[in-house]
Amino acid sequence: MGNQNDMDELLALRAERDAALAELEAIKEVASRAEYWKQRAKSAEGHLFANDVRAAARALHANTTQNEIPFDELSEADRHRRYRGAWTVIASINAERARRLPHDSRDEYVWCGCGDGYPVNSYGAGFMAANSGVCENCAAMSQEASHD
Repeated sequence: MGNQNDMDELLALRAERDAALAELEAIKEVASRAEYWKQRAKSAEGHLFANDVRAAARALHANTTQNEIPFDELSEADRHRRYRGAWTVIASINAERARRLPHDSRDEYVWCGCGDGYPVNSYGAGFMAANSGVCENCAAMSQEASHD
């Protein structure tokens, strides 16, 4: 009779283990989807930042002495100056907003000058470490501005 009880207990433990493993797989799948959408949102945020810089550069140009020249007809150097000025203003605003975050939450992130923050052990933080403290979005914006 002891063998039957042991066998029943073993079967019950296996069933619990299988249920826990199935739940773990479901959690992993949800976490994977969450990470995917988080990355998609970050990518969209980068595109929005680039669009903000473009719009700000055009607005900045409209307030210069060269405003009679269409933005797209400016020299590459002049367009780059407008982009750089716009990026600097937007980055300083974002950095100021980031500075106002509760201090304890800021310690867990690496911050770019544009105000984007990345968890310390994330791809974004690694990218910044490898690229002189510049995030992927700012690096892309800088490349785009230099190609215009």
